[in-house]
Amino acid sequence: MKKNILLILSLLLIFPLSAKSNKYYKNEKLINTMYVNSLEGLKVRDTPTLSGKRICGLVNALPVKVVEIGNETEIDGIKDNWVKILIPAYEWKSENPEYGWVFGGYLSEQKIPYNLNSIIDINNLLMSKIWKEENGPYVRTFDHDGIFAIYRLAAGGGETGNYYLKDQNTLVLKGKFYDEYGASEEYTVSLKLKIINENRIQIDGKDCIPFITLDSDLFDLRDDIYGDYCGKSIYEVIFLNNQYNHIYTEEEKNQIADKLIKFGLDASGTKYEKAYDVYWSSIIK
Repeated sequence: MKKNILLILSLLLIFPLSAKSNKYYKNEKLINTMYVNSLEGLKVRDTPTLSGKRICGLVNALPVKVVEIGNETEIDGIKDNWVKILIPAYEWKSENPEYGWVFGGYLSEQKIPYNLNSIIDINNLLMSKIWKEENGPYVRTFDHDGIFAIYRLAAGGGETGNYYLKDQNTLVLKGKFYDEYGASEEYTVSLKLKIINENRIQIDGKDCIPFITLDSDLFDLRDDIYGDYCGKSIYEVIFLNNQYNHIYTEEEKNQIADKLIKFGLDASGTKYEKAYDVYWSSIIK
């Protein structure tokens, strides 16, 4: 028995356990993307300690770009590492990337399905995508400040205001209609909401599916690029739909892909994978 223990200790001295054998590495390489695994969300701090200043919060199931692994600690009875991440671009104060620290005990390599019995996670799902009527021209967005917008593709005017979920099946909108002539009086309406799955919902009886368009600067769409677009990479679908049927040149595609890379959106399996690796290799520790 003692000989076996000595043999194991000898092997550990010769072949030490690599820090890169933990959940944050695959094939000795830092995993590109991890997902928040906490229904209550996850705090981002300016230093890897509970006393660090809170920068922002991350919602459940949100993908985040990992850039550095810090010291191990124990929080809520869980032993794990502090992890430095790229803060989602919708929280940036400018176009310059911002970073912060989160406790890795609430990160998962695989995306955790939304809990569709939870108002919190239903709201997270609403915020994760741009929603277009499947058989209609209207598009709906729900952002992280509790603001909604409804607009018609390739047309002026729309509706905007505040929203909240009264319960799992009731969406309440308080807003105004506006067009080139001005805005209407504020209205309040309760709409029936049905979550069919993570890529199909019904609002007021109308089926809505994920949609993304580049009719404005991509920086303005930072709220809506972290969703799962029917299991496809954002690099695949972002050029498919636009209200003016614009066909993007390769130069335009590369410029847009450069922004997506900067926003930390994984390019694995796409023709932008090498550019992604080159950009992040100079930043990741």
